[in-house]
Order: sequence, then structure tokens, then C-alpha cells
Amino acid sequence: MSLVAKVRRFASAAEQVFANVQREIERGLLAPFVNLSYGGDWTFLTELPGYQAMLRAGTVRGVEFAWSHLSMSSGVNVGPRALSVGMIAQAHEFA
Repeated sequence: MSLVAKVRRFASAAEQVFANVQREIERGLLAPFVNLSYGGDWTFLTELPGYQAMLRAGTVRGVEFAWSHLSMSSGVNVGPRALSVGMIAQAHEFA
């Protein structure tokens, strides 16, 4: 199941994504891998709030991070600077 949220401004939305990933890492992933895909310069992402905290939480728990560039089809359909995250998290209920 996926969850969708609407947040104004890219930096705020990315911060929320990083916080969600960090929370799932702390809960315990079913596989110790997280893949981030971004349609832009990675340097920009690494400077956003929450990014370093997410990495620290993963490093402490042995999670490996992989970074990939957004695919051409995603870039066309979603647009530049789109951010997506893939991970295998535990099942949970949404309120």
C-alpha cells in the first residue's frame, strides 16, 4: 500500500519524505536497503533538512542507501526535481 500526501514547497516535502524513511528505518525494515531516485543535482538534496538524520539512522542500523537518477519516462511524466524512495517496510495501518 502506498501513502500520498500533499505538502507545499519542495524542501518541506522532501524533509517529510526523509522523516518518513527515517521512521521506517527505526521501526525496522524487512530488507536493509533504501533506494532514492531524484531528477536533479544530488548536491541539492544532501543539503536539505532531514537528509543527514535519515542517513545517520540508516548507518547505525546497517541500512545501505542507493542513489539513482530519475528515469527519462518519470522525468517526462512527473517533471524535473521529482523525488521517489523505495524500501521494504513492515506492514502497518494508516489512520
